[in-house]
Amino acid sequence: MTTTTTRFSYDGLFSERSEDTPINTVPHAEYDFAVAYPAPETSPMDGLVAALQTAMDSRGDEIARHMAYYPQPAGSPELREYAAWKLDYDRGFKVGIDDILLTAGSGEAIGLAIQALTNPGDTAITEHFVYSGTLGQLQRFGNTVYGAETDDDGLV
Repeated sequence: MTTTTTRFSYDGLFSERSEDTPINTVPHAEYDFAVAYPAPETSPMDGLVAALQTAMDSRGDEIARHMAYYPQPAGSPELREYAAWKLDYDRGFKVGIDDILLTAGSGEAIGLAIQALTNPGDTAITEHFVYSGTLGQLQRFGNTVYGAETDDDGLV
């Protein structure tokens, strides 16, 4: 009896734009101006921990059930309701919870907006010094990007 072992090959399975990129862990700087990372001493950790404890004490079973299933696609209705109230209270914006989409960060929000508003081959004009995440996503979705000068009124 002869046993032949064939090793599975991934060749040809990945898209042409896939790159063999090493996975690196970048150390987190104490002050990181590339992302919304405040100085650690300015974060109200005691208050955040207390608020989380209060929520778990009063609604822990409900929270655990929600964590066991896929969340609402647009985000927590309660948090969206609060965001709508806060936009009205702070800025006078009248929006409903159906006008609010919670994302996992600015990158997801930017990507969704680009997908919704552009088609491959479209031209996008941005500030010369645009957020690199925006630039990368515009290019990934097939847009041609041009940087423009800015002044106090916006793009020149």
